[in-house]
Amino acid sequence: MTVARGGPARALARALPPSLRALVHRGRSIGVAIGHDCLTAVEPRVATHLRGQRPGRGWTIPIEPADASGLGGALGAALEHLRVAIGEGDATLHVALLHPLAHAKTVAIPLVGSADLPALLTRSARRYFVVGAEPVVADAQYVRGTAPAGRVRALACFADERTVSAVTVAVRAAGFGIGAMTAAPVAFAEAVRVLAPAVRRGRVTVAAQWSTKPELLQFERGSPVAISSADLDTSHADGEPESVLIGAEALGERSPAAIAAFGAAILADDAPSLLPEDLRRARDGARRTAVRALGIAAAAVLAVSVALHAVGLRREIAAVEARRAEIASAVARAMAVRRVGDIARERAEAIRGLETHAPRWTATLAALSEALPDSAYLGSFAASGTNLRFRVVTPSSESVVPALRASPLLGSVALLAPGEREESTGLEAVELTAALRGPLAAAYVRRGTAAP
Repeated sequence: MTVARGGPARALARALPPSLRALVHRGRSIGVAIGHDCLTAVEPRVATHLRGQRPGRGWTIPIEPADASGLGGALGAALEHLRVAIGEGDATLHVALLHPLAHAKTVAIPLVGSADLPALLTRSARRYFVVGAEPVVADAQYVRGTAPAGRVRALACFADERTVSAVTVAVRAAGFGIGAMTAAPVAFAEAVRVLAPAVRRGRVTVAAQWSTKPELLQFERGSPVAISSADLDTSHADGEPESVLIGAEALGERSPAAIAAFGAAILADDAPSLLPEDLRRARDGARRTAVRALGIAAAAVLAVSVALHAVGLRREIAAVEARRAEIASAVARAMAVRRVGDIARERAEAIRGLETHAPRWTATLAALSEALPDSAYLGSFAASGTNLRFRVVTPSSESVVPALRASPLLGSVALLAPGEREESTGLEAVELTAALRGPLAAAYVRRGTAAP
């Protein structure tokens, strides 16, 4: 599908396959290659999804010698024969004009917008083509390659305006619609890109015999970069690989005219066109409408998809919320158990810390017990650092202080207050203080708060 040159919908149209672009045409799409003495028609068919379109049924119809005014009624008669051959129903013809009705060549032109190319070439036709004073219809497509400073290479085609008008009138008079019109080499190049995968790799030159001299088309990675009726030099400098030369027979058992007719039927949207200006405007308007309709349909499909997705998402959210409500009580119990476990773990850690860092006085108590007389025992015990305070119960307090002072592990033993004797037991309880010394004091200082 093609749209107005330079329009915003053109990129979208160019991305569509030819089978979808045909929606803008009436009925069947048929490519025709028109020469002075013969009309060749091909109806594309879809071979497979992966291979796309391929040439289908074909017709070859002679054209009687034209009168002095050009093609005249001879082309009309041939088109009437084609109408009978293809049967009833609407059909759109896509035309490839053979040499010498139309010409194609590579030219160097100033860089202008795509919409300005037809006007530039038509206005300056004599600068780029060998033409007389008669008006011409011309168009071009930018291609790869170097050109003089300030210019770019373009694949251009042109035809006499009188020839284009005669073909247009004849096609309409025969009851056909007209979808595209271009020079045969341009259409042939389009067909080669589809039919010959070899042209998509490196440099390839294809030869097509239109008349007494072969037309040579040169491709680079699948894009046509040169068209010439003279021999092309297929060698390249600077160590670049040579161009591979293949003939039309490599494209199947079809004539170059049949291949050009097939190429016209699947012509790309940005290929050079020789349609009259009124037809071009009408065609571009119809195709813009089709692209707009496709855009609206795509937007509608997108909106429906978003709505369906939203409905499905709401259903999923509702299902999740219902399931959460079902397991809410179980989750609450699990969380409570987890909190209890966390508290128990924290307390266990605290106890473990106390057990690890709390001072131990086993050695000190043992030293006190050994230092006390056999008749005395320890009633209570308190410590602050290396200072001790303890209570001793003994029959006589006079022997306690000397015994404690005799211990090498205790120093500064002092009696805090006179003892008090209990009448019932006859034992005396005394309060004493002392300080650790020797190995016990050294062990306490070395281990900090850990007990010696």
